[in-house]
Amino acid sequence: MFVIQRCVKPPGFIFAARTYRLVLNDKGLYLIHIGRAMGPKVRADNAVSDALAQKMIGKMERSMMENLAKREEGIDDANLDKELLRSKKSHFFADPSEVQLSFNANHHNGGRLKLKGKGTRLNLQIFPADMHTAELIVQAFV
Repeated sequence: MFVIQRCVKPPGFIFAARTYRLVLNDKGLYLIHIGRAMGPKVRADNAVSDALAQKMIGKMERSMMENLAKREEGIDDANLDKELLRSKKSHFFADPSEVQLSFNANHHNGGRLKLKGKGTRLNLQIFPADMHTAELIVQAFV
């Protein structure tokens, strides 16, 4: 079994950033939506407004990280099928023919896992610590 605890779908024009857990086990590939994620940090034009913006963003980020930690604690890796029902944004691929996976490594910032299949098209940001696991998932799920 291979697990990436957190990977992030960056925000788009319409949709917010999302956080997923990626699990490959003997049943297939699970993409479990665990909550929202923060987009890139913003910079304001002057020092006062920037300080206020960073304070607000920091508070939102702490709250979001607490919610993600609570959600992660509740995930039952032995019963991932039940976890799929918790969010319509979660996906399961039983067979490699259902999804195309590719991984592009950028050793400074992590990498991008591209996932395309069954009504799903995602580019997930993989953090540097999980790059090797992402490569193993792509190799194993072919």
